[in-house]
Amino acid sequence: PCGHAGLQWRNLNAMAQDHSKGSEGYVNGNVSGDHVAYTSSGYPAEFSRETPFGFHSVLLSAAWLKSEGEIALIECWLGEQLVASDQLTLSALTPLHYAPMLKAVTRVHLSTKHSWQMVLDDLMLTG
Repeated sequence: PCGHAGLQWRNLNAMAQDHSKGSEGYVNGNVSGDHVAYTSSGYPAEFSRETPFGFHSVLLSAAWLKSEGEIALIECWLGEQLVASDQLTLSALTPLHYAPMLKAVTRVHLSTKHSWQMVLDDLMLTG
């Protein structure tokens, strides 16, 4: 509940594929098979580590069809320096491949403009 793969996680939950029936974004956003992560109750979330790591890519979806077109806000930090900031339009029908390909970050902050839940899958990190 508080981390994975050496990272600290805040307000990110994991969901098994068999618990997501009838929720469009969880079903359509799950391309890896067994599990997806999602922002808890639509609250801002983040993953971080004191030692820099590479943030290659992630698949992002809106969790619900009602939230179609929700705007994801993604900020990537290296220490106290903002190194990338992006706004992306999400869909519950298909995931969006977000690939910042950053070689060194210490924190990735995720939120949605209207506090809808966001689904994450295939998070690719290095180092």
